[in-house]
This record gives sequence, C-alpha cells and structure tokens, in this order.
Amino acid sequence: MEPPLILICVDHRANVLRHFEQATHFGVNILAEDQEALSVRFAERGLDRFNGIDWHPGATGVPLLGGALARFECATRQSIPAGDHLIILGEVLHAEWENGAPLLYYASSYHTAQPRKRD
Repeated sequence: MEPPLILICVDHRANVLRHFEQATHFGVNILAEDQEALSVRFAERGLDRFNGIDWHPGATGVPLLGGALARFECATRQSIPAGDHLIILGEVLHAEWENGAPLLYYASSYHTAQPRKRD
C-alpha cells in the first residue's frame, strides 16, 4: 500500500475526540498481552491517562507507550463522520515493533492470540 495507511474510529462521546479533531498527527500503540491494565486505564474517563506510565514522545511528538508490541506515528490525512464515530485515516510516517503476542479485545472481553495448529 502506498502510502501505508491506518484507520482508527473514535466515538463521538469520547473525551479525547477533540484532540483527534485538532491534531495533525496521532499515534497508535499495539499493546502486548500482559498490558490489559494499561488498556483499561486508557478506556476510563476523567483521569490523566499518561500520568505515571512509561511513555515517550515520538519523532512527531505523539505519545508512544513503553512495552507496546508496535508503535505507529501517523499524519492525519482525512476525517470522515460516520454514524456515532469519526473515522480518521492516517499515513504511517514511522513504525517500530517487537516480537510477542498482542492483547485483543473482542466480544466485551480480553483475549490473547493463539497460533493455529496445522495438520
């Protein structure tokens, strides 16, 4: 894909929506399977999510989380209102990754990826 793109969806009720609407860049952090508590923290409302956690600003200034399996820095290219969410397309400018199993959230609970068994 040229350029490489990432799509995120932000609920119109989310407190962070205004930041995404104004930002020229954003970060995407893929959490490791042992970072469930960090995921829960970022899902909560009314607190400084970055206070006291391991993070650093990326080359574009976006927050990148320590211990994440993958970190993407993106330039906002397009925002599209759709239903109760804002769809944001970002061009990936920088990416870094580690080996490991990702944390998954599906059907209202956390899961880990299990490799398929081959016959």
